[in-house]
Amino acid sequence: MRQAVREITRAAFIIDPVTQRRIEGDTPPELPMVDAFFAQDAVDHLHVAEEGGRIAAYVMYSRGALDSDPGLSAEGLTIMGVLPERQRQGIGTALLRWSVARLKGSYDLLFVLGHPEFYARAGFVEAESLGLRFTYEAPKEACRVLLREGLRVEPGVVSYHPIVGEFC
Repeated sequence: MRQAVREITRAAFIIDPVTQRRIEGDTPPELPMVDAFFAQDAVDHLHVAEEGGRIAAYVMYSRGALDSDPGLSAEGLTIMGVLPERQRQGIGTALLRWSVARLKGSYDLLFVLGHPEFYARAGFVEAESLGLRFTYEAPKEACRVLLREGLRVEPGVVSYHPIVGEFC
């Protein structure tokens, strides 16, 4: 499964998602981060979508934190990849929704830095609307969170696993 995730990461991120241009070289910056998560056994949850016996998409979560509540169970959606030929066809959305539903009850807080409209499809809301912010500079619309139903949190700072900081 690791090799499939590596291959999807390379293929999906060889084109910069912001500029839509091919990156320099053949190693997207996301690939060493994925490798580090595997090497340090820091992947908490890895969900995949298969088609015809082949992995076509994945979503990876790792431990995170909320500084205002250190005992809170926080999981960062660390990276998600979809084979380029399967992008914009619904497989990513379906996997994300399935993944969030699968994790229901096992977290207090899920969070992601990502495309606002895409992650809203699975119920993620703007972190700022709950008094939360992220340790990384990012547009407020991209800082998204999903709380366990009925949970209220104190304002605070959400942080990803330290491995993410090594690559950002």
